[in-house]
Amino acid sequence: MKRFFLAAIPLIATATTPDPAEFKKLPLFSQPSISINRVYDAGELYILRGAVHEDGQDNLFSAYVTKDKSIAVFGEAFFTKTMQPLRMPITMANHEKEAAFVYGSGPVKLYLFTDPECPFCKKMELSMPKFANKATFFVYLFPLSHHPNAKKMSQWILSLPPEKRVQGLMDVAADKHGGWQELKITPDLEKQSRVHLDAARKLADELGLDGTPALYDKEGRPINWTTLEEYLKH
Repeated sequence: MKRFFLAAIPLIATATTPDPAEFKKLPLFSQPSISINRVYDAGELYILRGAVHEDGQDNLFSAYVTKDKSIAVFGEAFFTKTMQPLRMPITMANHEKEAAFVYGSGPVKLYLFTDPECPFCKKMELSMPKFANKATFFVYLFPLSHHPNAKKMSQWILSLPPEKRVQGLMDVAADKHGGWQELKITPDLEKQSRVHLDAARKLADELGLDGTPALYDKEGRPINWTTLEEYLKH
């Protein structure tokens, strides 16, 4: 993946929202197979989120365009001082209804993408009760393709009533026999689970997620889950 680095100068967004149609006029993005879905004015640069439509699939991309629109760079951009990625902010509150379930009652809203078969995810999941009075977790199931049982585990959790899903996830995390092994995937369950899993994957693509567990704040900024206790102190 291509990456470039920015000097540690403030990037302040303007009040206006750039029109994606203006960027479609540029020869680089003018092909019919390319769509520009969102544009964010980050002050020094425009951040574009778009897709290339090939063979029935949408291949998402991020691009960083200079203010005179003469240069575009694809990949990721990082601040040289903080080493944090430059990302388009996402209002996560708009995606809360897509969560598989909500856990906790604390004032800080956190958004967790987790794979039920991932060993690191299990550590994160089993730590959630410790933070239940400090944070509210919106949990999105995100089975990874290299975990053979993750999708079926996710479908079993989604087959439970919403109020029982958190316990289902905890049972899987604790390697308890929760019933997912005997689950029969009916057409209705496949359809129901696909709605959630597809929505979670689409949101994950917007966030630039590349592994689990992945934790985000209310503006879609990544949080290091291993230092969550320290994060919640501030």
